[in-house]
Amino acid sequence: MPAEGRLSLRHTTIRARIIVSVALVLAYVAVFYLGVQSFGRAVGIMAVIPITAAALLFGTAGGILGALAVALFDTVALAILGETELFSTARIQSLSYVVLFAIAAGIIRDVIVRSRKSQALLDLAFEAAQDGLWDYRIGTGEVYFNPRWFTMLGYEPDAFEHTFENWVGIMHPDDVDRVVATVERVIANPAGQFSYSFRLKMQDGSWTWILSRGKVVEVSAEGKALRMVGVHSDITELKQAESELVRLANHDSLTGLLNRRAYYEFLDPLIRQAQRAKTTPIIAALLIDLDNFKDVNDSYGHDVGDELIRLTSERVRSHIRETDQIFRIGGDEFAVVLTHLQSETDAALVASNIIRAFTDPFEVSGDIIYNAVSIGISTYPRDGENAGEVIRNADAALYRSKRDRNTYSFFTLEMQSAASRKMDVIRDLRDAIAHDRFLLYYQPVVTPSGKIVGAEALLRWRDPEEKVYLPPEFIQVAEETGLIIRIGRWVLAQACTQQAEWQAHGIRDIRLSVNVAPKQLRHRSIHDDVELALAATDVAPQELSLEVTESSFLSPDDEGAVRLREFQRRGVSISLDDFGTGYSSMSYLKQLPVDVLKIDRAFVIGLPDDPGDSAIVRATITMAHGLGLKVIAEGVDNAAQVEFLTSLGCDFFQGYYFHKPLPADEFATTVIDQQAGRLDTE
Repeated sequence: MPAEGRLSLRHTTIRARIIVSVALVLAYVAVFYLGVQSFGRAVGIMAVIPITAAALLFGTAGGILGALAVALFDTVALAILGETELFSTARIQSLSYVVLFAIAAGIIRDVIVRSRKSQALLDLAFEAAQDGLWDYRIGTGEVYFNPRWFTMLGYEPDAFEHTFENWVGIMHPDDVDRVVATVERVIANPAGQFSYSFRLKMQDGSWTWILSRGKVVEVSAEGKALRMVGVHSDITELKQAESELVRLANHDSLTGLLNRRAYYEFLDPLIRQAQRAKTTPIIAALLIDLDNFKDVNDSYGHDVGDELIRLTSERVRSHIRETDQIFRIGGDEFAVVLTHLQSETDAALVASNIIRAFTDPFEVSGDIIYNAVSIGISTYPRDGENAGEVIRNADAALYRSKRDRNTYSFFTLEMQSAASRKMDVIRDLRDAIAHDRFLLYYQPVVTPSGKIVGAEALLRWRDPEEKVYLPPEFIQVAEETGLIIRIGRWVLAQACTQQAEWQAHGIRDIRLSVNVAPKQLRHRSIHDDVELALAATDVAPQELSLEVTESSFLSPDDEGAVRLREFQRRGVSISLDDFGTGYSSMSYLKQLPVDVLKIDRAFVIGLPDDPGDSAIVRATITMAHGLGLKVIAEGVDNAAQVEFLTSLGCDFFQGYYFHKPLPADEFATTVIDQQAGRLDTE
């Protein structure tokens, strides 16, 4: 109601009360004189009429004021009429009864009014809260529902008889036993409040989730529950939100597949069920990894990469049974759980089919993309007694498959040992980083005459027992774990520091080469790592060379190539190491930011007798010189190799025929002796 309407109604009520009060006073005056003349002193009885009316109109306060007004009027009137015993004991007692009656009448009126107001406020509160009110009379089975309760469910109030049985009758069958048991438990022990959720059928046949809260409000003298009251709240939206959160927590948003968390939760009960049944069904876990997916992301972008992941999930799913389950457990990793297999051969057959399925290319946004997968397989009960062991061993098998790529491997005990050794290496590498247990050796780069013009910094790892490890023993683990970023940063800083020390001792015109791993080159920190190493040591960019492998970039325009061009513009030389071992060298070598080509030792070792190696080396040197590149031959071990390579115009050499890798101080001594003429370079 508008404010103006409420104000008008209030004024109307006040005027009505004033009119009624005046009418009561006039009526009392008339009755008083009539009563005195007809019945004598009957004031006490007659006063009940106006006092009761005043109490019912204005409450306890109105009744008391009315009684005092009657007493005052009565006293004045009797005095005028000549009454002499105005304060007799009988009259005072009579007036006292009148006042007490006024108080009682007023209290009754206030209780009635407040009860009505409380009920109105309670109904209003439930309406505002969108909750339904219920009142259950346990003895009769009757249940009162307020209008909002019916509105929530879409029923008319007379749609069914309001009983406990009918309320249970519209409850979801899966919830009935639980709810009835809860109600019976509360009735048996009526202390405290209760809360439970269930589903009720709406008028349209759909189900809505209800949260019921309440308590027993009336018990018998024997402590038996007689009445329960409470509210029904519609929590359907909350339940839907909870269900969505559970779905998001267990599903991958890109593919819609179950995720890593669900992978364990799916496999674990399968294995425990098999153990309880004391049967031996074979359960296989296949861990699938896309080969070279990082390269796809770098070359085509993450949108194409995401679409490739989605298409991969569909292709894998199409090659497993409906009873099997597929999961996406990482960026480019999937898992498949195969159940009720007859033998491990069945798992191998599925893996083979999946691998063959990837021989067909993917078409993504107009691009044709070829990709392959590597698969690791472990089975229950052979490879583990619980889900954790089976999953861990599938990962170890995948690690073996990724070494060869595009194949599958079953878990073996040797893999377990290898996995254990890998964890030891990871732990020891972290310890080596923390305690500065790395060192650098330097292998000279020489001209055909033997003059030292450069050096390649070679990493070594020295354990607490002073045992020295070469890169093949730890560098792959460092790259897989990302530790290569921190190690590579140390190598850059240490090599530049050593270059500055040599220059301080007069050793100049030596270009120092530092190997940069593919993951290191792609990492965003590589630019700052190089710049900080040069700035901190005052080494000129022209005195530093970065050695990269063909696997560092897929195309001339990818992220790694762009960064190398930036270094080239600064004056840093770029060497392409292990040339000839990649699959696409010839197609885009001329577009890559390269200054020096290093021929891999695999092609040098057969020189000059192996005709194949000879042809490859000859073509490589000719091509490199045609592109304006210098050539370094690695692994030169004898004079015949030197003579042959020199005849082909090879620019520089590395190998034991000239020098093995040297500690920093020995390298410095060798260069100083050579520059002083104490070391023959011919």
